[in-house]
Amino acid sequence: MMRVRATFVPCDRHTPSPLYSGERAGVRGFARAAQVVKPRYPREWPLTLARSRAAADSARVSPEYRREGTRSTSRSPKSCSPPCLTRTFIRVVCFTALLVPLAAFAVGCTSAVESGHNTALDSVNLVEMTDRMAARIAADPRVQEAIRTGGPLKVVVQPAENHMTAEVLPPGQAEAFVTRVRSLLSQHAPNQYVWVMNRETFYRMRGTEREDVLGPAPDAVNPQYALWAQFYSLTDENSKRRSSAYLCAFELTDLQRRTTLWRDSYQVKKATNKGFLD
Repeated sequence: MMRVRATFVPCDRHTPSPLYSGERAGVRGFARAAQVVKPRYPREWPLTLARSRAAADSARVSPEYRREGTRSTSRSPKSCSPPCLTRTFIRVVCFTALLVPLAAFAVGCTSAVESGHNTALDSVNLVEMTDRMAARIAADPRVQEAIRTGGPLKVVVQPAENHMTAEVLPPGQAEAFVTRVRSLLSQHAPNQYVWVMNRETFYRMRGTEREDVLGPAPDAVNPQYALWAQFYSLTDENSKRRSSAYLCAFELTDLQRRTTLWRDSYQVKKATNKGFLD
């Protein structure tokens, strides 16, 4: 509905007042003429539910400028340049972060010098070392001659001795290197070797499992050879880099003659760059 404003216009003319009951004849006063009402029509405002003029003005503004309904409108390249630059920068950083590990992996390791996060001997060295030692023992001419002369070799296995610089070799790891050599020889040449249990292990196990036997075992098989190893290392370290060179010597020693029937070694050098927390 359209609202109409009224303006009251004052008037100085006087007209006779109308008669009223009880008025005497000839006595009539004068009253001001009725005020004329002049209508004023406001400007044509659009029909809107706004409650104020400011709201009405806002209603007439295009939705584009009020940032409403602009999803389907095209944006110019200049208007989105800062967000686009931010997204591009984030993509470049993420892509670079993905390339760094791949580049480090592509460098790889060599057989003589190995690089990594740690310079200690690991499972790769264990497998490579024991495979090489078992193959060389089986192919050694003197070992084969001793087998042909005296029959299968009676061998006891001793843990590796640690002579490395500032490195700890726990008993389990010290036994793992020589034990795997024994397992490989038993698997590929079971008729050429007789593996004798370590004396301390034998008596401890016998005392735990049997109560009727005390003292030495007269029927026990005495070993003739001992398979053991010695680990040495030379470490060079500074504030930025650490490198370690390892020499792992394996021996098959004759316990009766105090001579060495077979001896070979495995050498490896490992280097790494120190990180922030090293």
